[in-house]
Amino acid sequence: MRPLGNRSDFVPWFYLGISVAGLFCLAALAFWIRPPATDYTWQRPLAYSVFIVICLLGGVAAISPSRCSTCFGPRERGRGPESRPSSNIKPVRRATARVGHHPDCGEFSSHVLRFGSRSYCAGCTGLFAGAALSILGILGSILIGPPVGDTASVVFLIGCTGVLAGLFQNALFRISSSYARVIVNMFFVFGAFFVLIGTDVVANNLTLDALFMALVPCWIMTRMGFSRIEHARVCRACGLDSCALFQM
Repeated sequence: MRPLGNRSDFVPWFYLGISVAGLFCLAALAFWIRPPATDYTWQRPLAYSVFIVICLLGGVAAISPSRCSTCFGPRERGRGPESRPSSNIKPVRRATARVGHHPDCGEFSSHVLRFGSRSYCAGCTGLFAGAALSILGILGSILIGPPVGDTASVVFLIGCTGVLAGLFQNALFRISSSYARVIVNMFFVFGAFFVLIGTDVVANNLTLDALFMALVPCWIMTRMGFSRIEHARVCRACGLDSCALFQM
């Protein structure tokens, strides 16, 4: 785990605390406290519609990560000579291109997914795939019906696992494979869909649906915050005087 370097580094940890506490609170309310069920005809369609909109917006953000990042935080510009590390680390090749919001250099190899001559951001690819699968899952739940009985509880637990894996992927772990990064981020979004379905079936409570919708932005901000910290950590470690192409 990298030590916190400045005040802004504490913000993702704040969101992480809210995200994890909220997820466990949601589980406790749905499985143990069990508030009275609500049976409004518009309840399920509204929850599903809001989640579909979130997935669509997330898919757009995944396609254009650099533009989206400027809406949630300042860009990280290249560093000048005065901020060059004092260690004896040798500079690596200067990045000559950009992939999404990554410099196209060896330091970000685990963040970049390559198919032939084309390159994609592995994290954003996973988020886009997860959003697409979640929308298909919502449509399937409408047409076929959601899981019932104990299956819904299993779905909820699987969803919690996916959400927690996505939240902690950059906070505590270092993913060295771009394919693993795709899977974790896809499972992160699809896990949120599983949490929604499980909550809706097990509790069937409008307040819990609203709590879930309030938690989703916290999960997104946590994911983006730790991703930004991870990118800055990689750039600081590479030893370049500056890299104007690194603009998040």
